[in-house]
Amino acid sequence: MAITTFSFTKDWTNPTDFPTIETSEAQVRADLQILHNETRDKINELIGDYNVTVASALTNADIDSATQ
Repeated sequence: MAITTFSFTKDWTNPTDFPTIETSEAQVRADLQILHNETRDKINELIGDYNVTVASALTNADIDSATQ
């Protein structure tokens, strides 16, 4: 399984996405929560894909050994 893409909706190099000075602590927390959620979702997606791959491989191995 190859990882083909991993991206965030905000760009750390884009000053309009992350202002140099953010006076609102609530906004900073909201931005960090977005990054946290996106990271968690991508990792969970990878785990799910891995589990499907492993389950598929085990199922195929069971079928192959049963036919021999």
